[in-house]
Amino acid sequence: PLRGPGYAARDYAPEGLAPRGKIVGVITDAEGWPLPRTKVTLTRATGEVVGTFETRKQGRYEVLSDTACDPCTLKVERMGFAPAEREVQYNGANSLWFSFALRRLEAGDEH
Repeated sequence: PLRGPGYAARDYAPEGLAPRGKIVGVITDAEGWPLPRTKVTLTRATGEVVGTFETRKQGRYEVLSDTACDPCTLKVERMGFAPAEREVQYNGANSLWFSFALRRLEAGDEH
């Protein structure tokens, strides 16, 4: 990227700021419709929460983090749907893409 005299961080990062890693994806139901108001949580193996995000209208999420965690658990929860989770190895610098298709709970189902 080009950095000119108007570059705001030129005094402490003349080469440019390192890209910040993120975990992104889309949450849908089993038919492929996006699910808004779904909570996405990234936690370390110790139980420490690294980041959270609540999806909006398009069902997309983005958890920003520049710290590595290996292994981490990406958990997705929404009322009326079975929760889902996935173990990820995240180095904090690259972007990862994980999408989920949640199964709707039937009457009498428990998660």
